[in-house]
Amino acid sequence: MWLRLQDEIVKDFEASGRIEDLRSALRAGEPTACKPKADWTAAETAERARHAGVGAQARALVGLDRAKVATSGGASLPVETLTFFRALGFQLLELFGMTEACSIMTLQHPDRVVPGTVGEPISGVELKLASDGEILVRGDNVFEGYYKSPQASAAALEGGWLHTGDVGRLEDGQLRIVDRKKDIMITDGGKNIAPAEIEALMRAGDLIQECVLVADGRKYVSALIQIDPSSFGPGASYEALAASRETEARVAAEIRRLNEKLARVAQIKRAYILPEPLRQDRGDLTATLKLRRFKVHQRYAREIEAIYAGDLGFDVYG
Repeated sequence: MWLRLQDEIVKDFEASGRIEDLRSALRAGEPTACKPKADWTAAETAERARHAGVGAQARALVGLDRAKVATSGGASLPVETLTFFRALGFQLLELFGMTEACSIMTLQHPDRVVPGTVGEPISGVELKLASDGEILVRGDNVFEGYYKSPQASAAALEGGWLHTGDVGRLEDGQLRIVDRKKDIMITDGGKNIAPAEIEALMRAGDLIQECVLVADGRKYVSALIQIDPSSFGPGASYEALAASRETEARVAAEIRRLNEKLARVAQIKRAYILPEPLRQDRGDLTATLKLRRFKVHQRYAREIEAIYAGDLGFDVYG
């Protein structure tokens, strides 16, 4: 949702000829986007105040002009998106939660916002990591079990801790979500790959709308790519763009740029642009537009084999 709101704000400012105002406000706000307000210098405070009107227009544009605080959960936001909104004056905080824990378990503190993390355990919640990195929590907010399912309840609450099924890391007290435990991929060289982190990184730019990673049991990481036609100009046909060599070249350059932020073993080496966008009604996406990676792998199983045979797609560094 936040990615789509970001797109709408940018498009509206472009359409109204005020895109430079937005860019100026972002430049002014980015240095203090995640900095406690008490630590702002006088110059930083003045700079934010000078562009406050643009931030107010952006918030009103998406109906959040009266919002005091906003949260994001479900998956970690790209750093660029979190910074974008906070630079414009949105008090946007990330959280981590699940139904079995009455929704919320961690939340970013307004004065300790670390991009890419989901904050600290809220009051009354204990959190630790299992030996395999799985996030475990306990507290009065944790449920007593699943309805008429004692076996599933026992597995979820083994040892008195709720086993979330998510893998994470603790960094200076801040929790970073790595991926779903069941989604971790292991290459044929025995290297663990967390697809959600890499997919989120690839979606952070304007060119790639969806990225579906393939790595389990493979010699290297590849990806199925859904492009964003709006990045190619008005009236562009998705199908025509997907078949274009020029599009492949642009996507390869974008992947190379983003690969620089990844360890070598996690870098995407080969990619294939999907001939049509992923669809909810076909089972590619959930009702809340989350990726169903396994379903996409099933649907494009033949294409994936062709990618690794070198018969389909393109080499990112070729």
